[in-house]
Formats: sequence, structure tokens, C-alpha cells
Amino acid sequence: MHTYLSGTHIERATWNFTVNYKHFMTNQPAYVKTASYLIISFLIVAILFIGKQFLIPLVLAMLLSFLLLPISRFFENKGVHRGIAIILSLIGP
Repeated sequence: MHTYLSGTHIERATWNFTVNYKHFMTNQPAYVKTASYLIISFLIVAILFIGKQFLIPLVLAMLLSFLLLPISRFFENKGVHRGIAIILSLIGP
């Protein structure tokens, strides 16, 4: 919600964008639904296949950060500076 000031009058503008997904594909024939699901599935697999050189290191980095976070928090709770705690958690394992 946005508020606009014009002199002494305050106007509120609201936007209502609603999409009814319940009736999105209900009136389509079965072959159109099947074809659209197959195309979407193919595109998802193609994007994952093309992006695997980027996505695999990214996912591994996220996993490593989730695994090292408790160690870093432990050092931070003991009063160690955050940068030093990160370095200690990386050197520790």
C-alpha cells in the first residue's frame, strides 16, 4: 500500500492483483495438459543439465556453510570476533 501526499489530502492507492490458479488449465483438453507438463519438465531438466557446472559448486558451498555454521556460532558465543570464528571453523575440520 502506497501513500501519496497532495497538499493536505492523503490518498491511499491499493493494487489488487489476484490470479485464480484453480481454473488455469481446467478447460483444456487432456493432450494440451500433457504436452504442457512434458514441455515444462523438459525445460526444467534442460536448465539443470546446462547449469550443472554452476549449480553443483553452489549447492556444495551452501551445504558446507550449513555444516560450519554451528561451529562458527560456538566461537562467536565464546566472544571471538566473527571473522576469526569463520577462519577457525574453516581450519578446524
